[in-house]
Amino acid sequence: MKRCPKCEQTKQLSEFHVDRSKLDGHKSWCKACLNGQDREGYADKKGEPVRPYALDPATPEAVERKRAKQQRRTRKNHGGSDVWARMFAEQDGLCYLCRQPLPEDASLIHVDHDHDCCPGGRNTRSCHLCRRGLTHVACNQVWGLARENPELLRAIASNGERVKGETKQRMAARLKLDEPAA
Repeated sequence: MKRCPKCEQTKQLSEFHVDRSKLDGHKSWCKACLNGQDREGYADKKGEPVRPYALDPATPEAVERKRAKQQRRTRKNHGGSDVWARMFAEQDGLCYLCRQPLPEDASLIHVDHDHDCCPGGRNTRSCHLCRRGLTHVACNQVWGLARENPELLRAIASNGERVKGETKQRMAARLKLDEPAA
């Protein structure tokens, strides 16, 4: 049992957050008082009442607004809508890496560019010199995870085909062993 100096109530230790720096291993104020203080402080800063997080689910409209805003920012950082349209037309609507059709949902399309070209590293604008083309999100991730090394991707594909063939042979052999003798 412990007494909270804020609400002046005696409560179980489970009603207090853990704080290893305190002698008893728990914060001085109870969880309810700390949570209330945080919400009041936030409301004072923002000048508006705070809604409980659990009661405020993301609406489909809010999700769509966020997605559209992110798409606009991405397009702006990579040349704007006119550059995307030109690249899409030049690639005949195909991913430049796998040559499969790009989806209609623009959030599933990335602009692949050389991160060494423009200063600032990742999540920065790209220039016309470093833009390679439009790709599927997955293709762009595979290319990046392979450290943009075509030899590594060829080795992975070759070994993957070999192992897949060996696995199929083992499975076929097991099926033959499981068949009843006639």
